[in-house]
Amino acid sequence: MLLRITCVGLILIICVFQAQSSPVAQNKNAAERQSKAEELLKYMNKTEDPCDDFYNYVCGNYGTYNPATIEQPSTGLLESLQTKLDANIKTILNADAKEDTAIDKKVKRYYRSCLKLSELGDKYATKLREIINEFGEMPAIAGDKWQEAEFDWLETVGKIAHKYGLGILVKLEFSGDFTNNKVNRLYISEQDFDLPRELYVGSKGDTLSKALPSAYASRLSEFLGIEDMDVALTTATEFLTFERSLAMAMFNQHAGDSLAETYVLRSLYEAQANYAPQFDVKRFVKLAVGTLPNLKIYTDDDYLQNMLDVIKTTPKKVLANYIFYRLSSAFIMEIPETPEELADTCLTNMKKYFYKHFDNMVYRKFNSQETEQGVHDMWSHIKAAFGKQLQSSHMNWLSAETRQYALDKLKKMTLDIVAFKDTNFSEILGPLEFDEDDYLGNLQKIISGQAVYDRSNIGEVARQNDYGHQLSTTPAYIYVENSIKVPVAMLQPTYGWSASFPNAFNFGVLGALLSHEMIHGFDGDGRTFDAQGNNHIWWDVNSDRQFKKRSECLIHQYKDFIYDDQHLGEMPNQDENIADNGGVRLAYNAYLNWYENNRREMVDVESFPGMDFNYRQLFFTSYAYLWCSDSYSKLRSTIMAVDIHVPDKFRVIGPLSNFAEFSKEFNCPVGSKMNPAKKCEIY
Repeated sequence: MLLRITCVGLILIICVFQAQSSPVAQNKNAAERQSKAEELLKYMNKTEDPCDDFYNYVCGNYGTYNPATIEQPSTGLLESLQTKLDANIKTILNADAKEDTAIDKKVKRYYRSCLKLSELGDKYATKLREIINEFGEMPAIAGDKWQEAEFDWLETVGKIAHKYGLGILVKLEFSGDFTNNKVNRLYISEQDFDLPRELYVGSKGDTLSKALPSAYASRLSEFLGIEDMDVALTTATEFLTFERSLAMAMFNQHAGDSLAETYVLRSLYEAQANYAPQFDVKRFVKLAVGTLPNLKIYTDDDYLQNMLDVIKTTPKKVLANYIFYRLSSAFIMEIPETPEELADTCLTNMKKYFYKHFDNMVYRKFNSQETEQGVHDMWSHIKAAFGKQLQSSHMNWLSAETRQYALDKLKKMTLDIVAFKDTNFSEILGPLEFDEDDYLGNLQKIISGQAVYDRSNIGEVARQNDYGHQLSTTPAYIYVENSIKVPVAMLQPTYGWSASFPNAFNFGVLGALLSHEMIHGFDGDGRTFDAQGNNHIWWDVNSDRQFKKRSECLIHQYKDFIYDDQHLGEMPNQDENIADNGGVRLAYNAYLNWYENNRREMVDVESFPGMDFNYRQLFFTSYAYLWCSDSYSKLRSTIMAVDIHVPDKFRVIGPLSNFAEFSKEFNCPVGSKMNPAKKCEIY
């Protein structure tokens, strides 16, 4: 995905209206409320002082009921939501229905072909070799017969990009200009790596460079038929060393890398002159696209120069093995032992190509208009509250001009539920025919069909951005649209939404999450995009200085938090912490506004049975409950290294310890851990 998106990791959709109807409905409401109260109570550790560690107070027993394991390294609301979504998708895929569209039937046929994958046996390696041979020979397979003089890395990756749309070594994409989203550009940038940057560099990279070769060698043996394990191990070691060198120049979101600092805009001929003779840009584009489009090109110069430097010192044999392994890996799927595990694996692999259709099918079958309306109603409350907040004395550190522009950007910000209702699925899937007995052939068809579709959209009118399969379960603020996207997975009820729940809970969960995404429009990256979604600096110098000063406060605060016996460390990119801190404040203010406007007409008390909290305390308790989770102990340091979010515990501790209203409600004395004398505040 070229254009970065920020995610909160989870959103649960909650209707803002209290259900009122028949005695049957009232009984259901009471039962749902009772069930949710019991859930919250069993996770709580009442022996913990809420002023010392509010996360453990609310979530201290969560791991007892939802322990993480090596098979499921993390548990939490997001994982529960994903499990339910997957179950709903499999329910649809496993049964034919009279309302199935022609495209639905094709998707189900593809799924059934995947369920037969274990029947392939030795034919799997034969098919993968045939795919490789479309573009040449892999030295590890050909052995002494491989002709080094005939190998041309640029021609090979260019032809692969044209046929299958795969970006190996270098990726070519077509998308709107991030400084003017009415105009199309070509982007030449880093390939998609298997691992996050943090696992390639430093000590973790050293560890993996020792551990991974044997695993990759096994894949080379199993899927490509390389029987000599010494050859397989040497091949894997060499191309992983090469990949690690490439990864040193990957986009580094932890360090605060930005699009404007990463990409340089040139004409095709200027790019050609800049990279000649080692990288023939025109030839690469012509091979990958099939023509030379009349579009300017954004290039990631740091990555491309590093790539070319690494290629200079890499033997052609290693380079060829790497390219052909990367090609084959797009078609490799590990085959589990049980049918149930195979169904899960098939679903996971299909999401990359069918996520839009999956979301659309789930929406058509399970969507609740009441829930969908609840999302938009909550959004209205949050948006109104932030407008009021921007005009308050708390925001006097912003100049009048910058504050007014922030209000204008807020006014134009939109929220969309991404159900792909208007997507024409026939554009890609219509021409394709899937065979229930040929999974790999079907996979070839869908990958090449997507490549054809992408090329067909090259033109002078900027196309709608494609947000990628990562939106299947997580909401995101899209900088280049000034819009928050809510996936249909978030419409699933009962996990964190019910019309019978008190709105203290609803605002503590949905409100905080929508507020988090809204604040992303005004964080370190978000504030460099204007109301139209274009990269544009609209902050004056003094306001900018104040923002950076306040961000420094968060940097110093969070680096001193200790998790798994180590400090979190200094994080130059504080966007997620800014969104967490501002989000909970905004959601709380929105809730109080709602409460004051509705308390006279309330039918139900703002509480859960058996929970001795006032409505304000229940809001904070619900916010903490949102982040209850557990993670497998041996993977915690790795998760912490790669995630741009802090561990879930500090998504509670950090924002609430900075919020005086929390300390007031729980009577936390100044100097306690949840009420430090020095607090950080931006929004």
